[in-house]
Amino acid sequence: MKRFSLPIQVSVDPDQAPNAFRWRQLDYDVIELLDHWRIQTRWWEETEEQRDYYQVLACPAGMEPRPEVEGVYELYQRNGAWFMGAVVD
Repeated sequence: MKRFSLPIQVSVDPDQAPNAFRWRQLDYDVIELLDHWRIQTRWWEETEEQRDYYQVLACPAGMEPRPEVEGVYELYQRNGAWFMGAVVD
């Protein structure tokens, strides 16, 4: 797994889950939402932070999904902005 914390553009579905994203000048379509979780810092700390993480199976936009082009990506949202958190290799 390669870790990142890079800003990305994300399109969401009506439930606010990602359905497409742009990373490293390529567009990706989300094929499947694999997992979703939330991390929140302690409320009594001065700077509370909440992150929503989404682990997705995705492939480059316009390509037929198949194992050799699909990948697992970990996206997260913090304060309304989206980030690439990790790529599973």
